[in-house]
Amino acid sequence: MNKEEFDKLFDQAFEESVQNHKFTPDAGPSWEKLQLQLAKKKRRKSQLRALPYIAASFLLGAFLFGTPTASNAFQPLFKAVVTIKDDVVRIMFGENNASKTVPKTPPPPEDSSIVEYDDSNVVAVDEHYLSSNPQDLRFTTLEEASEKTNFPIPAITYIAKGYQLQEVIVFQNQEISRMAAISYTDDEGIAYTIILQRLLENSAFTSGGGPNIKMETLKIGTTETYIFSTNDGYIAQEFLIDDIHVSVSGPLSPEETLIISKEIIKNMTK
Repeated sequence: MNKEEFDKLFDQAFEESVQNHKFTPDAGPSWEKLQLQLAKKKRRKSQLRALPYIAASFLLGAFLFGTPTASNAFQPLFKAVVTIKDDVVRIMFGENNASKTVPKTPPPPEDSSIVEYDDSNVVAVDEHYLSSNPQDLRFTTLEEASEKTNFPIPAITYIAKGYQLQEVIVFQNQEISRMAAISYTDDEGIAYTIILQRLLENSAFTSGGGPNIKMETLKIGTTETYIFSTNDGYIAQEFLIDDIHVSVSGPLSPEETLIISKEIIKNMTK
């Protein structure tokens, strides 16, 4: 797929997400499913307090355009585009053009989990990629998990008060994964999660929120971050570092979320 074709598909998908997408949980593969499953795995009591609420509110899932291709010539330039319509904020993270910068890491391999819809050129992540898969790898340290991803997982030394590292799940749909979820829990089983995903070339996905979701932007160094919060005390901060999308979400304070995000950005850009 050349740049002109991708730009056209990017614009079409963006327009559709703004005009046609009703903001309701999707039965298809989504971040919501991932957050729900993480919550279930961490539940120690019969009632788990609204852990995935913020994810269910605005994390919509991934949409990939064309066939993922590997290139040794350039690193794609991934960016975020923000739009507001009827008090609903949506952010599209994806590749809109290419940079001639030499990549710091090898390009992602062909992904066998990508499947095409019958009636369009849009492809979607296979649902098993986000499901509970016996092949998914679980680790108790970031260092161990980083050996199984196609990007380095940054050091994260700060842990919110009352929480401890529960596990790091590396979603294993290929030999070297491009997605990891770091989960921290407290004594009641309440969790906050850090998700890192390396985006494929010619790919994009959207995040968004309804009228009860507050969104603001905050620049940390040269990195633009997007902060979503609810009146119930749930928050998520999202940003891109090169082709890595990062999401920090859970029942955290804005100060805690900011400390975590700052450390991740510092360690991924140094």
